[in-house]
Amino acid sequence: MMLRAVAKFPRPLLLIGLISGISFAAQCLVTDDAVSFGFVGCRLWQFMIGTAAFYISKTSDNGYRLLVDEESQSEEKPEINPVWKKLWYTLTVGTLSLTVLLPFISETLVKDTSIATRLVSTALTGITIAFGAEATTILSVSPLISSILLYVGDISYSVYLVHWPLVILTKYLDIFNPYYAFVLTALIFALGIIQYTLFEKPLSKQSEKTMYAVILALNIACIVLLQNQTAIADALANPENYLDVNENLFTQCKNEIENQKQCKNPNLPWLAKRKHFVRFMCQYDGTGSLTVLLTGNSYSMRLYQSLVNSGKHKFKKLIVATSHTCVIHPKLTDVKDYCKDVADNLPQTLADVKPDIVIIDQRMWETKAFRTPLIDAKNDSAVAAMREDWAMISNYTKKIIIIEPAGGLPSKQDLLKPIRLNEADLSVYAVPLDKYKAEVDPGWDRVLKSVDKCPKCKTIGIRSHFCDRKSCAVYDTERRISLYCDPDHHAPTAIKRYMPSIVREIEL
Repeated sequence: MMLRAVAKFPRPLLLIGLISGISFAAQCLVTDDAVSFGFVGCRLWQFMIGTAAFYISKTSDNGYRLLVDEESQSEEKPEINPVWKKLWYTLTVGTLSLTVLLPFISETLVKDTSIATRLVSTALTGITIAFGAEATTILSVSPLISSILLYVGDISYSVYLVHWPLVILTKYLDIFNPYYAFVLTALIFALGIIQYTLFEKPLSKQSEKTMYAVILALNIACIVLLQNQTAIADALANPENYLDVNENLFTQCKNEIENQKQCKNPNLPWLAKRKHFVRFMCQYDGTGSLTVLLTGNSYSMRLYQSLVNSGKHKFKKLIVATSHTCVIHPKLTDVKDYCKDVADNLPQTLADVKPDIVIIDQRMWETKAFRTPLIDAKNDSAVAAMREDWAMISNYTKKIIIIEPAGGLPSKQDLLKPIRLNEADLSVYAVPLDKYKAEVDPGWDRVLKSVDKCPKCKTIGIRSHFCDRKSCAVYDTERRISLYCDPDHHAPTAIKRYMPSIVREIEL
């Protein structure tokens, strides 16, 4: 419909420029990657640049029908000097190739210039399209290679459309790692070619009315599927014993804590003369290259196994240093002798581990310093204390990842009761958003204010994975499974939702 509106507009390129500008600004301003890359409004500018390129080139001999009037398509454009055209085309293709290869040259450069790199590469692609299918480089290309490149160009959009759902699926299945990279790439190209051959190419040669009819039918089908996911799942899946599923989940939660009592202990010099670390000090080996320290309280104890399962391809060694109910900030920890190892002795742990990355996940709302709302960040003692701790940790590591804590539930809440009673709507047990924020925000707001002078700090918010404008989920209502191990801690079912955001940051 948008292409139709553009085609009917008196000055289509002006409208395309306006839409592209708004869309690009939205992608730059939205900080949540799931929205900035998943929401079509934030990605529309890239499609619009391609549309503008077609309007500029107005090629009519490629077998495709553009949604513009036939008269404009039949117009001939005066040919510019062929030598200059070849030169500019060569420079454009060369610059685009260099931009695409940048991640293989310097990942840091791409991260630091991600917005500019994305804009430049998309613009160069549009310019390349605008040159037209007959454009050639200064260096001659054999007909065979030219045919192959043309075919790759033809299927590229289908491959683009196919790749993202498959990437999301592999992340959901926890197999998005280098071991499956070749299989995933081959599958993406295979499905892209099938989609192009059986659907895109035949459809592109149909009449405008046929195109719109097919697009409308597909949109209606998508809406029907999205509105009836639960019914479809119930019809296709075998009935589950949801009580057993949840009981198995709680057993898994318990075992993950118990397993830390028999874990591999890291060989740290400062602990050589002591019997043990209070409470848990564990080492887990991975297949990556980084040394990672995960520290905090029971939240880290619940996180570690999911991190091992999803991120072992990133780290060579994961050290977990935790203690129940403690925070890692010596000046803010309530008077508890068993917190000294995780808080006061943290510099010694850092000095011995020498981590590339430090991950901090800690429950904050039980600590006195984080029970009252933040009023004045400049004069808040907790903000000042945390700022000192981030500076200290920065002396020992290259990156600090701080995870937003989750909210808790009433201490006597029976998580199995709604499952036992087979209640139809588990969403009624969701925590009101204002209650969730009253518990989490005093601590998290202080964290956000305290990292303003910490260039190595990266905060990861998690509430968007559970909360809407009114409440925060306690159960996965479609799968009828708890998101909590107990009233205080997220279960692996919940951690799985935001673990990709954590694993994505485990790199330098």
